[in-house]
Amino acid sequence: MRANRRQAAAALATALLGVLLLSGTGTSYALWSDETTIAGTAVRSGELALVDPTTTIQLARPGTPARDVTSTLAGERLVPGDVVTVRTAVTVAAAGDGLDARLVLDTSSFAAASSPVRVTVDASGVALPPAGPQTWRVGADDGGTVSAVVTLTVPAAPATGRWGEQLQGAALRTGSVAWTLQQSSGTGWRSAASTAVATFTMDTLALSVTPTAERTATVRNGAAQAGVRWAPTLTLASTTPALVPAAQVTTFLSSLRLGYRTGAGCAQSAWTVGRDGSITAVAGGDGRQALAAGASTPLCLDLAPATSEADLLRSYAGRAFTVTTTVNALTAAPATWNARPQTWQSTYRVPFAQPTVSCTGGAFIGINNTELTWAWASGATAPTTTEWEIQRQTSTGGAWTALTTKASPTRDLAVAVADIPAMGSARFKVVAYPFGRQAPYAVESSDVVQITRPLLGTLSCERADLPNPSTPQVTLP
Repeated sequence: MRANRRQAAAALATALLGVLLLSGTGTSYALWSDETTIAGTAVRSGELALVDPTTTIQLARPGTPARDVTSTLAGERLVPGDVVTVRTAVTVAAAGDGLDARLVLDTSSFAAASSPVRVTVDASGVALPPAGPQTWRVGADDGGTVSAVVTLTVPAAPATGRWGEQLQGAALRTGSVAWTLQQSSGTGWRSAASTAVATFTMDTLALSVTPTAERTATVRNGAAQAGVRWAPTLTLASTTPALVPAAQVTTFLSSLRLGYRTGAGCAQSAWTVGRDGSITAVAGGDGRQALAAGASTPLCLDLAPATSEADLLRSYAGRAFTVTTTVNALTAAPATWNARPQTWQSTYRVPFAQPTVSCTGGAFIGINNTELTWAWASGATAPTTTEWEIQRQTSTGGAWTALTTKASPTRDLAVAVADIPAMGSARFKVVAYPFGRQAPYAVESSDVVQITRPLLGTLSCERADLPNPSTPQVTLP
């Protein structure tokens, strides 16, 4: 009985072990095991970025301090010699094992858009290994602020042509300053920062010369910001070239005191004119006067006989000359751009007195004792007149006809009875031809005389103070 119990217990134990070995846990309690927990490690991403870009713009003009125009450049009017300085800076954030990137500064739009404005780039503010033109290598932990300077210079001296023909009033695009940061592979991280520089406009040198009187004009600098240095030149010509050959211009100039005056009331003597037409500045220097933007000044042609009026009249009495003044201007030093030349034309006529006529004579029967005489008014010395013509009008309102001619220096004529209608009267005037008999260049006497013939045939001066009714009385070149 006892043996049977032992056999039953052993069989139960064998059955339980088989169940455990076949269970779904796959765990065998026949092996040793142990367990521990390990702390996790965070994976940190790298960094490649451009942050905090800044741009400032300054304008430097010759003779004036540089000033900030970051927000006002579009409203400026640039002049030759101006320098626009664009300072740009950006912060590079770069981190990461094995990072290899490229930083590029692109200013190509300036060179393409601003011709003929000169563009230079100073990238000395970028302390990174160079990798090409305006390109630098950026590795791990190469962060920091980098900067560059872009300079745009308006040439002070023109390469070709004139200021007004090439740049005056032109609106010039300036382009943009662009920073780019990108992994060298060309893919992956990329960051960019760009600043556009406002379009600027060149100034307009609207120099003008406006006549205000016979030999007075106003010179005005209509530029918005550009000052100028200006001076006149002179061209002299006769309105009758056939009578005044070009070779006589020098002689004519030597007979005159010729120059230009400026300042309030034209009180300031500014330039003198030589016998060859050359102009010399009274104050010396480069012969030019400064005129600020928007300013104006009078310009007067100073013209009068150099010695005595008689010398001028002997050779050029009554002749008209056209004086053409050309005003040339350069932008303020050191710039040498030319403004468009402006001309001003005035006419000068050499003074020429009209002759006066009178008559003398008594009442002696049958004797031709009435005489016409003539002279230059106010005792003026006249040119050598080659011919005088005495004209007669036999009735009031009738036509004037030539009675006779006299050659210089004769200045008198005896009037015969036959020259006067019976029981009537006639009027007489004198016409001078100062340049020979080349009508219509003539000067009539300022008055006429009236001679009568009474019944008995005696001539008498009835009126010697009648004004000349003819118009025009002076027909000169």
